[in-house]
Amino acid sequence: MAGYRRVVHRGEGQSLPLVALFSALIFVMIGFAIDGGMLYTQRRLMQNTADAACLAASNRLALNKTGEAETAAQEIVQTNLGTTPGAGVNAPGTLAYTAVSDIYTPKAGTGANLTRGIEIAGSDVRVALQSPANTFFLRVVGIGSYTVAARAHCDSKSAGGGVPFAVARWRGYDTSGDVASDGLTTDLTLPQYYTQGAKARS
Repeated sequence: MAGYRRVVHRGEGQSLPLVALFSALIFVMIGFAIDGGMLYTQRRLMQNTADAACLAASNRLALNKTGEAETAAQEIVQTNLGTTPGAGVNAPGTLAYTAVSDIYTPKAGTGANLTRGIEIAGSDVRVALQSPANTFFLRVVGIGSYTVAARAHCDSKSAGGGVPFAVARWRGYDTSGDVASDGLTTDLTLPQYYTQGAKARS
């Protein structure tokens, strides 16, 4: 193979654009993962708060304490999303409200279309919370904030509501072997002992 000469073409720097492109894609994917995880966490926190506030208001309605219903819901929101006095009012994480009341005021919408507010109509309670939230990594691609929202709907009389009940004691027998009571009662002293051959009292 006389006279054969291998020619090598050098292409220095050709891989640099690919590395830069894939680095940018990886950064965006990491940003979505981190910001998406924080979004999910804050969304779950706000939904739990809306559910608890709705149940608290419904509980007051079921106890005929209508005047306390909305206040009970507001207190739940304050407890879950507020912080200790003097330390600011923003919840840890990305939620970006100034005051806790900003999450449910001013009211927006009504009924099934309620998007922010606490609405009580008879036995029906609706709670809708909404807050802006900040991003971190996604600011690089122009997404600096997003809205976190949650809604809950309760009815204090749905499915019959909460009905108190008592368990009646066994009627038992007296010392003569007769049934101590013709009907169920909660007044007899326990325990009541069975006497063989006891008969119903006439």
